[in-house]
Amino acid sequence: MRRLSVLLIVLGLCVLPAVSAQGRAGTNKLTESLTLSSIAPGGAPTLQAGSANGSLNGAALVKATPVSGTGEVGTKARFTFTLFTTKGSISGSGDLTITATDPGPDPANPSSGSENVAGSGKIASGTGAYKGAKGSFTYTGTSPNGQTYLLIQLKGSYRTG
Repeated sequence: MRRLSVLLIVLGLCVLPAVSAQGRAGTNKLTESLTLSSIAPGGAPTLQAGSANGSLNGAALVKATPVSGTGEVGTKARFTFTLFTTKGSISGSGDLTITATDPGPDPANPSSGSENVAGSGKIASGTGAYKGAKGSFTYTGTSPNGQTYLLIQLKGSYRTG
């Protein structure tokens, strides 16, 4: 469940930075790498924060709520996100599914393993340079063995105005 939270945060971070990098009228492509870490682990919902690397600089905040499962393959979660940049912010929501797990070197300790995630989401609103932002994205991600962060690769597009 901890990794699921991290994954959701990462997804939110991926989407937000891509939007802030462009912020211009017309269709803008999103391609971002995100690193997310849990800032309020355990329980439901969970909160994650992180940074985006790519065409923009931004900070993201993601709130994830489990929908089904307890961390095994097929576990689903729903998340909301907001990405903050110096030009404005973007917000939206998405879905996450755990696609693979590896118990790691110590099966008795779930945090020693890794998880892979995938999903999609929608950009629903924006402020500042991203006012009226609308778009969609897909992503894949992994939380490496024994780590508490999530690495996300995101692709999509959005429009402003």
